[in-house]
Amino acid sequence: MNKKYAILFYLIALSLHSHSQNIGEFTPIYPGTQTQQLQLPETHSFQLLIKTGDALTGGGTMPVNSDFTGYSPTAGSSVNGYVAVNSENVPGDVTVLDVQYNETSKLWNVSSSVSVDFPASVTTWANCSGTVTSWGTTITCEETDIAVDLNADGYKDFGWSIEIDPVTKEVMDYNNDGTPDKLWAMGRMKHENIAIAPDNKTVYYGNESDQGFVYKFICDNAEDLTAGTLYVMKKTSTTSGVWIQVPNTTQAERNDVVTFSNGIDAFAHDRVEDVEVGPDGKVYFAVTSWSEIYRFEDTGDSIVNYEVYVSPGNYNVPSPGGLRSVNFGSPDNLAFDGDNNLWITQDGGDNHIWIVRPDHTSANPKLEIFANTPLGCEPTGITFSPDYRFIFISMQHTGTSNLAAMTDAAGVVVDFNKDATLVIARNENLTESDHGFNPPTNGTSSIDNNQLEQFSVYPNPSKGVFNIEHRFLTTPNVKVFDMTGKMMDVATNTTNNGKIIFNLQGKNKGVYLIEITTGEETYYERIILE
Repeated sequence: MNKKYAILFYLIALSLHSHSQNIGEFTPIYPGTQTQQLQLPETHSFQLLIKTGDALTGGGTMPVNSDFTGYSPTAGSSVNGYVAVNSENVPGDVTVLDVQYNETSKLWNVSSSVSVDFPASVTTWANCSGTVTSWGTTITCEETDIAVDLNADGYKDFGWSIEIDPVTKEVMDYNNDGTPDKLWAMGRMKHENIAIAPDNKTVYYGNESDQGFVYKFICDNAEDLTAGTLYVMKKTSTTSGVWIQVPNTTQAERNDVVTFSNGIDAFAHDRVEDVEVGPDGKVYFAVTSWSEIYRFEDTGDSIVNYEVYVSPGNYNVPSPGGLRSVNFGSPDNLAFDGDNNLWITQDGGDNHIWIVRPDHTSANPKLEIFANTPLGCEPTGITFSPDYRFIFISMQHTGTSNLAAMTDAAGVVVDFNKDATLVIARNENLTESDHGFNPPTNGTSSIDNNQLEQFSVYPNPSKGVFNIEHRFLTTPNVKVFDMTGKMMDVATNTTNNGKIIFNLQGKNKGVYLIEITTGEETYYERIILE
């Protein structure tokens, strides 16, 4: 073959491969406040897998407060596996979905949905995040450390990690004595999740409280989390630290690993949430109350290059109208895709789904917003299929009054008024769905500081009457849209001083969009009707 054509075919193949795998490649959205819809890039679609209240094939209904959403593949498959969804409820719950992807229809099928049966010895409480292991199980973690021992077995009942077999939908019974156990040796605390290193022996996690210590657990045997040595991080300088062994042999020691850590003055962050081992081998973790993401290198006994990877504050992110300043804070769940992008679900503020690009640095930040989540919602979970074509994620605490219907990839009409578990993919991998309403890209679709000097809208939120005070030479044309893109029949009145007044009384409460056109410029701003 001619060398020129060989290179050409190679580049085409590489391009096609990259395009089909790169879920982090997307068109920017308008990074605004939450609306009643899930707002995705035009390049991506979603499919509803299950929603709170849906009937389960194994009996009962899907619980509330959907959190960690872990895809466990069958024999490494990206099209056949299990999705385990934690319920951050009291008592806790885990629902396992058997799922299959059809390459022809480009849709997922849920063939079974079963609630895990937790025996009395392993009743769970506030199941928050977790992980998917490389050996096929899923871990659910209790984000509470209530100090009770109701079954009098010597262990405090809550504050542990629990391993589940998604095939059998049962808690692991390690010694086959008929009594499943929690992972006692890893210690009791407000567990958010665990992160397992590629050696399948080294495990990292944190305590989700103001005593947010970072722990390392070294398993005695690979793929066995029931026995091992526990360590806690203690800083020795601003950029380094050491691992201090934590006694974890007796029940009393395992019950009180946080007390021990506090006693040796281990370094306490405020609310260590998700911890992940990055593709570069570094350990990344979110400190939600500080609105920071940290990372460090583990050399064995020591910690080096401990640093803030993402700081709180405003970042210029791409949007249809150019760069827009958006505040980053309250990072929660973390996950890396196949292109080394770090995905972040935000627990607070506008609850965006963020991406940090691999070339991000403090001096040259590279943050982008992938999605605006529905009103009232906190995005939770987030795992990928092994080929990184699919995201599995849940929407928790969605507003019960959200009635701005969307159509998913399967043609199902979805109101985000209950917790929902979704799969998200690029359009070429999932039949196209609604993407949520965003302002059109003609003119200027975001409002920068110069535009804010031109007009203001107040009060916002409002009970019904809104005022637009502007400094345009001519009176602008004003339109109001709901979040489905439907133009509202709203009368506007202009006062002698040029102020425009319009009234939404009698309309449904929620988020609306005003379009202000003057000359050749068009501006948009979101308003809230209380």
